[in-house]
This record gives sequence, structure tokens and C-alpha cells, in this order.
Amino acid sequence: RIIVQSSFDAYFIHSSTSSSKSQTSNSVFTNLIPPLSQEEYDEAAKSFPASIPSEIVSSESTRTKLFDRFLCELNEGWNVLCYGFGSKRTLLNEFARGRKGHAVVINAFRPDFVFKDVLYAIEQNLPGLAEFQLSSSSSSSTSTSSASYASGSTSTSSIDAQIYRIKSFLRYTFSSSSSSSSSSKSLKPKPRSLYLIIHNIDSPQLRSQKTQSYLSSLALDPHIHIVASIDHVNAPLIWSVDDYVGRKEVEVEGEERTVAEGEGGKAFAWLFHDCTTLLPYDIELSHISPSSIKLLSTQSLSSGFGHGTGMGGGGGTGGAGGAGGISETAALHVLASVTQKAKKLFLWMAKRQMGSMNASGRASNGGGGGGGGGGGKPEGSTNTNANTNANVDPSAHPVTYSLLSERARDEFIATSGTALRALLGEFRDHGLVLGRVSAGGEELLWIPMRKERLEKVVR
Repeated sequence: RIIVQSSFDAYFIHSSTSSSKSQTSNSVFTNLIPPLSQEEYDEAAKSFPASIPSEIVSSESTRTKLFDRFLCELNEGWNVLCYGFGSKRTLLNEFARGRKGHAVVINAFRPDFVFKDVLYAIEQNLPGLAEFQLSSSSSSSTSTSSASYASGSTSTSSIDAQIYRIKSFLRYTFSSSSSSSSSSKSLKPKPRSLYLIIHNIDSPQLRSQKTQSYLSSLALDPHIHIVASIDHVNAPLIWSVDDYVGRKEVEVEGEERTVAEGEGGKAFAWLFHDCTTLLPYDIELSHISPSSIKLLSTQSLSSGFGHGTGMGGGGGTGGAGGAGGISETAALHVLASVTQKAKKLFLWMAKRQMGSMNASGRASNGGGGGGGGGGGKPEGSTNTNANTNANVDPSAHPVTYSLLSERARDEFIATSGTALRALLGEFRDHGLVLGRVSAGGEELLWIPMRKERLEKVVR
């Protein structure tokens, strides 16, 4: 116990006491602004004023000079790393189409991308690589690696063997033996070039040390030229100084193998280029929901139902769960796969919820007036009923499980609680129906969709 408090003691005691109280509020921005559907996003994107085009995008001569510089640096044993704001996908794809050589484009921004996709893309796009075989001593190892790759195996030995096979193919080619009495084929040096275009080499799927080691093995080959893009502000931290200053392997005349400066290490020989395009990342972000604000997270509702997990604890309001995070397209896909009884149950829930939303919207707009003064809108004012309905939280208009059960029995949709739970489980598994427990212990259910989206679904 402090008998005499100094100013320091008083400050820290006050801070510790006040910090124990909740400083949060339920009035958050995400509860006020509904997310966008795919159609709304496309319409907004079209109406958005175009930004000032970058010189790289607007000037063909600038791109030609840039591509010529790329080629010069690639032929000198460097790899190119493009940075800058804006999508660089169109720019690098144009460079790939104009090269005199084989070009393989890697979309590393995809969330399901793995490194073996790089090798698979090279295998599929290099003519003759699938039939290419090394000497008899190594053919067994390469065939084993191909089999393990086809089966989904990503062991270190199989990946290393496949990389070695690709590098050998680029360095040599099959040619007929000069002896007319023999139909055998021999390997003769005939170097080829492969241009590897990697979009977003800084993606999380390519940041591991093992993956970077595999990429380095490709980057150091003199016949593989890498042009990659980065978008993360801290992407240069992926590589060390040695990775930047290392050089490609150099072929020694008269030898079939290549040697590298500092052989055994890893390097990329990067040269940076500012390729600011100011273009939108539509393709790179296509796997993400188009919602500008993701209000619904059925995986982490503070109080409610997860994906078919049953009753949740607490008597909260469901937070932002009612903001309508599922699109009408997704809802239609779910409804197309369920039974007629399940569709009938959903239709009744949807109509009841929309009716409750309409009533709430009219009340919030001051539709009912008392006495002679009236309570309606002044003459000439804009009717914002549609906007009010759009912002109504669906979780504020739930239906009780007891009422739903009674209705299901009356309509012969489900004659028992088990049958009703089974029908609701189809919707809960896909996030089409959410629920929570009220403060009185009653189970509440609702459809997490805005009114205008729900109207499109039930048409």
C-alpha cells in the first residue's frame, strides 16, 4: 500500500484502473456500411474515374525501350525484379509474348499456388521436355521424380531431380547420330532460353527458405531468365545481400557442366526496375470477396452459430453478422442443391424477414404521424426508405426457433425437431442461415443478406 502517492504513482494507478474498463463501442463503422455484391462492385469499378495513366502504360515506345533493356540485362546474366504501385501483370505478359524463346507465366498470387506448379507449368509449356531423357544412370531417378510429382509428392529429392532435368533439357537436345548404321540418339549441346515470368514472387507461398532455394537454382541457370514482380512494401527483405550480388552460372568452354561463382550457395542476381503502372489489381485480387468491407465472418462470430456447430453461448446481438456478407449468387447455388422442403423453409424465412425489414424502415422514416401535425416527410424531401432498408441489420429481424418449428409443422415441411435441424443444417453449413441465443435463452435465426439481395433470391 502506498501511503503518500507521488505524481508518478497517481498516474499509473489511474491508468491501470481506467484500462480495466471496456473502451470499445458497438457503434462501429462496419455496422453502418453494407458490403458490395459482385454486381455492385463491377458497376462501381466502371463508373470510377480513370487515374492518370503511367508513361509505361500509355507510351508504346517507352515499353519497347524498357523491354530492350530487360533483354540486355537478362542476356548479361541478371534477373529482373519489377516494383512500383499498380498491377504489373499486363506489362510482363506483353513482354513474355514478344520474346524469341519459350516463355512460361507463373501466377503466384493465387492462394492455392505451390512451388510444384512452377515445375508443372514448365513441363507443360516446353515442347519436347516430357520426352526428354538423360543418360541411363539418371533416367531412373528422373522417371521416379516424374511419378512422384504426378502423385502429388513434393519430396526434396524429386524436386531437385526435376529441376536438374529441366536445366539439362535447356542445355542439350536430342540429335540423330552421325553414324548411318546406328539409329541411336546422342546428346549434343544446343542451348535454349526459357523466360520465366513470375507475377508476385513475394507471395506468401514463395517466401519459405526451401522454396527460395529451389527458385535460386532456376535463377542461377544461364539459360533461364526470370522477370518477376513484387508488390509488398517489405518484399526486398526476403533476400539477403548475397542473394542480390550473386551472379549466374557461367559455362566453361570445353566442359559439359557449368560452374558458378560461390558454387553451393544461392543467389538471384536481381536488378530492380520501377514499373509503376497505376493499374488496378483486379486479377490479383479476384480470389478475394469483392465486398469493400467484409462485415460477415461466420467463422468467428462472437456469439452465434458457426458452420453447423449448434448452439453458441452468450446473448449478444451477433455483432456485424447481420450485415449481409453472402451474395445472391452464392445463395442461389446453395438453394439449387437442397430439397424442395428446404427451399420452402428458406422462402418462408426470407419473406418474413423482408416484411420485418420493411416495417422497420417505415418506422425509422417517420411514416406514422400523430394528431394534426402528421409525422411524415416534409413536402419535396427525398424518400430514403430504400437506403434505410439497405442498412437494416438482418440480425435485428430474426425468427425464433419455436415459431419456425410451428410453421414447419403446419406446412408439412418438417414434422419433428430432428427433421427441422437437418434442413437448417444445410443452410448453416454454407453460412446462409445464422443464429444466436437471446438473453432469455431463446434460439433466434436469420438470413445474413440485405433486403434488396434477398428480394433477388426469392424471385
